[in-house]
Amino acid sequence: MKFNPHAVAAPLTVALPDGATITLRPWASGAVAAARAAYAAALAETGKKADADVAFTAGAVAWAAIAWTGVEDLESGQPLPLEERWVTVMVTQLPEAMDALDRAYVLPGMALEREKNASGSAQDGAGQA
Repeated sequence: MKFNPHAVAAPLTVALPDGATITLRPWASGAVAAARAAYAAALAETGKKADADVAFTAGAVAWAAIAWTGVEDLESGQPLPLEERWVTVMVTQLPEAMDALDRAYVLPGMALEREKNASGSAQDGAGQA
């Protein structure tokens, strides 16, 4: 396995509906672990794959979130602090936010995971017998 321990990926800022933005840490193992845990918990709770798929995105984004702007409480108009629970609520309740974050962060991150998995050496027992 080869990797560059000195490479530092920049955070990613994603545009959200109504002019809001969220800044996310670069895709990493923590995003994968958080996404898988959220997926498993949602699937166990509801038994519905659609709920688990949304939870996967919410888990990855909640792990990665480091800043946001323009996110306010609907009733009070006050800015919401960046907290995992508010990120999760935003992703699970606002389809347009989930779609934007899925396209900009989760899907490209999963593509990186597929690339890493495809480029590894064959495991023992793989291939023709």
